[in-house]
Amino acid sequence: MTTGAQRLEAARHRLESLGVRLTPQRRVVLEVLAAQPERHFSAQELYERARRRAPALGLATVYRALLLFERAGVVSRLNVGQEEDRFEFELERGHHHHHLVCLGCGRILEFKEDLLEDLEARIQAETGFQIVDHRVHFTGYCPRCRARGVAPPSP
Repeated sequence: MTTGAQRLEAARHRLESLGVRLTPQRRVVLEVLAAQPERHFSAQELYERARRRAPALGLATVYRALLLFERAGVVSRLNVGQEEDRFEFELERGHHHHHLVCLGCGRILEFKEDLLEDLEARIQAETGFQIVDHRVHFTGYCPRCRARGVAPPSP
């Protein structure tokens, strides 16, 4: 398992190799992301966390940094039907992963096993379509919400 410092260094290296300058503001946003790669932050949440370290940081700066990091392959944008897109640290993930979105509390959990690789290969073989990415998310209720009675009864 990599540390936040190792993730930050890998991201810095990637950005440097692409000629992206890591300004102090971008660095703070990147540090927040790298410190907790399993989290799925909204831009607003990142802004609030980053402002604790850099009070003069603006929300627009956070959005611009996220867009730049997304283009560089350092973060991924998740649109899982919530009000705001979420962002996650992407480097060193190694393979696809999918998301479980709780309809009760809004938490996003990761499902690490990619069961769709065989399906991708079959689709490519049958159609000739070159698949470069896929995104899947499942919606339902997490164990905490189910225990609190938030979820509807099972059919």
